[in-house]
Amino acid sequence: MLASNLASFILLALPCGLLSGLLSISFIRGRKALDALPFPPVVRGLVLGAVVGFIGVYLPDTMTWGEDQIDIIANH
Repeated sequence: MLASNLASFILLALPCGLLSGLLSISFIRGRKALDALPFPPVVRGLVLGAVVGFIGVYLPDTMTWGEDQIDIIANH
């Protein structure tokens, strides 16, 4: 029983580790790309804040902590 659980955890951990590595690499590359822009930090903050706002308009569930969504998912 323990061996099968361990194998399933390992099989789950491998893709999660790969995904987290890819996300960290993309975060670093995105940060370097933003730092290379010729705009002052205030303008970059305003533009990126507007991007987050537009994402929130089109995907409103991304702007909450997810308490309501967890209840909906857990009860279905």
